[in-house]
Formats: sequence, structure tokens, C-alpha cells
Amino acid sequence: MADTRTFIIGINGKLYVNQTPLTALPTMTEEGWQVLQHCTDITINQGKIEADITTRANDTGYEQTAGVLKSCSIETELIVRPDSEVQEMLEDAYESGTEIALAALTGDKAPTSPNRTIGIAGNFTVTDLSMTQSLREAMKYRITAKASGFTKRIRIEGT
Repeated sequence: MADTRTFIIGINGKLYVNQTPLTALPTMTEEGWQVLQHCTDITINQGKIEADITTRANDTGYEQTAGVLKSCSIETELIVRPDSEVQEMLEDAYESGTEIALAALTGDKAPTSPNRTIGIAGNFTVTDLSMTQSLREAMKYRITAKASGFTKRIRIEGT
């Protein structure tokens, strides 16, 4: 039976964390991947740094631009929980400045056929770990992690 979904709802997305940095494209079956259970919205920012390649030989009258280096960051909010191992992993990565592996996926890391999961996986450095203490909401960390090493698009076919 073919996958008949025409869209994927955001609640199905998952953010996985692994304390061991990647050295190759993950299969997501490696030891150590933990889902970040108590996060709210997840934003994956990808872009390219632009280089101006306009020359006098350009007779179109338009500036010419080439994308040279890719950039990637992942932002999320995490409800503060005193007993969360994954939260502690992110706090430690921020404090020590060490890389951690993150995978932001459209679904489960082990989808069932005919579904598939896509996203981005790589090594990231936690560059922002801000806490909000709103009067009427749970305390939250606002986390930003930026690509710092091996980072690739990932596609996992259902089994």
C-alpha cells in the first residue's frame, strides 16, 4: 500500500540527540540516539553564504550570485525537567563547548513501510541555552545549535 499522506503534521517531527559525534551518515540504528521528548516547536534553518560573482562581462544588467558554503542551525524550546538525561546532555554540551550529534527528522527514526523519514543529521555546537520563566507557562530552555562538523541530509526508508 502506497503512502497516501499529502502532508506531514509538525507534531510528527522528532529531534534526536546523541552524545557521540558522527563520522559518517547515520543509519539511526547506532547506539545512543535519544529523542528529545519535551521540546515544542523545532526550526531547521538552512541557507548558503553568498559570493558576488558579478563581472563587467555580465551583459544582463543583473548582479550575479553563487551559493558557496551551506549553513545549518536547529532551534527548539525545551520544557525544563530536573530529571531529563537528554536535557543534561544539551546543558553539558553548551558548558563544555563539545560537539553533539543531532538529527531533526520528519518522523520516527525507524519508520514502517511504506513511509519514510527525511531530515538533517550532523554534528552541532550548542550556541544558545536561554531560559524563559514566564509567569503562566512552564519554564523553557530556548536552544540553538549550529552545524560544526559532519552534516548531511538524511533519508530513511520504511522497513
